[in-house]
Amino acid sequence: MGDGRRTGMVFSGAAGRCADTTRSDQELLAGAYVAELAAFVDAVRAGRPAPVGGEDARAALTIALAAAESVRSGRPVRIEEVGK
Repeated sequence: MGDGRRTGMVFSGAAGRCADTTRSDQELLAGAYVAELAAFVDAVRAGRPAPVGGEDARAALTIALAAAESVRSGRPVRIEEVGK
């Protein structure tokens, strides 16, 4: 995902260095979101299934839930531990 900086400019001052960073994944990954939406629209227009479906969404949610539980518990959480 890169380092998240909006520009290559970095301010250096008495308190240290700072850079203007992106504020959200939508901003950082805007091109990916646009491409995903375009692929969905193309599939609808062509009458074929969307390239990403419910199973993909469920898998992504399971990963996110495992990550959140890992942060909460302070230990690694296997995907299989997350309720299906």
